Amino acid sequence: MYLRMSILLSPLLRLNLKRRIAKGKEEPSRLPERLGCSDVIRPNGSLIWLHAVGLGEVMALRGFILLLAKYSPESYFLVTSSTKASAQVFKENLPPRTIHQYFPLDVPVYCKRFLEHWKPNLCIWSEQEIWPGMVWYNSEAGIPQVLINARMNKKSYHSKSRFKSMFEKIYQAFPIISAQDDISACHIKKLGGRAKVDGSLKSIAPPLHCVESELRQRKMQIGDRPVLCLASSHEADEKIVLNALGSIPENMLIVLVPRKIERSRLIRRTIEDMGVSVSVGDQCIDSNIRVHLVDKFGELGIWYRMCSIAFVGGTFDETQGHNPWEAIHLNRPVLHGPNINNFKQDYAQLDESRYSHLILNSDDLADHLELTCNQTSAQQEVETFNPPVTDLEKLATDLLALMDGDRVGS
Repeated sequence: MYLRMSILLSPLLRLNLKRRIAKGKEEPSRLPERLGCSDVIRPNGSLIWLHAVGLGEVMALRGFILLLAKYSPESYFLVTSSTKASAQVFKENLPPRTIHQYFPLDVPVYCKRFLEHWKPNLCIWSEQEIWPGMVWYNSEAGIPQVLINARMNKKSYHSKSRFKSMFEKIYQAFPIISAQDDISACHIKKLGGRAKVDGSLKSIAPPLHCVESELRQRKMQIGDRPVLCLASSHEADEKIVLNALGSIPENMLIVLVPRKIERSRLIRRTIEDMGVSVSVGDQCIDSNIRVHLVDKFGELGIWYRMCSIAFVGGTFDETQGHNPWEAIHLNRPVLHGPNINNFKQDYAQLDESRYSHLILNSDDLADHLELTCNQTSAQQEVETFNPPVTDLEKLATDLLALMDGDRVGS
């Protein structure tokens, strides 16, 4: 039924692609990838294909790719994703021997075309996005496939349970399902899957890339001013910080990196309406600038290196948190709000070890920053945190054992 529906809806799906291009949500030059075509030649040898939907999910794959490469150094890696932001940022953080492509529309002709070109030896689905059509054609082609870093909250479980028979068939196609936590594993089991818990991949990802020349330029502009980086921010996070400006020492620079870059103009107007001096994008950060607003993807590597402390957003609304590990891996302490369900276990571990700290409101933020505002980023560095990777290493070797070694490029 699903495959027949996808064929019938194919014209509408292609029309939606054109609409997304008009809105700037797709890269026109890479539209053929959405239709299963590619001008990139498949490398000779084993090819491990990993898929994740968006920016955070794709960036989390980097550390696991390095683990797989440790035990299979001759393999190549194909990473697919579905969003423009994920493609742009991942391009600057590609692990060795890795290719990025957009995931094709889940329509039979495009799935077949994609698989005929890439001929993967193993398919690794990550987190939440699984496409039934591609799962079916992987199985038909004899390509082993697994699910890792799986996460499923109560809301997602109830949504999927309406299609339990379909998801039961999907999960039964996976000989290995690795979940981030016990709750996700329980929900997957209720839907017919066999899941074990290995933890999150985000904790083993390598530090974010940055352009050294741009980092040096920003260091010259900012000097020894203390810096608070509000990363992956949403409106609720921004209100917490902007409402605290009157209580934060004036020498502290606030760097605001919105989760959705398209909100930059609105954020700028809000800051200017407050009478606060603001620089945007590539503009110079003079000594009188109070807030710097980042307006393009891929700069967090610079600002995590520049900041004294990082406030990771999404924890004051229903987003339920974004990845704290990118800051931690650059030895920066992290602040967060109370809504952290997406990273509940991570923050419990980090809070207990004093790598992160809970703040409840603007006054709480100002009080905490008062203690750190006169310290440089070097003084603020926390001891390097090295999470255990034993379970994930075993997962990597288990997945590699599934590979079909005869499926190689021509």
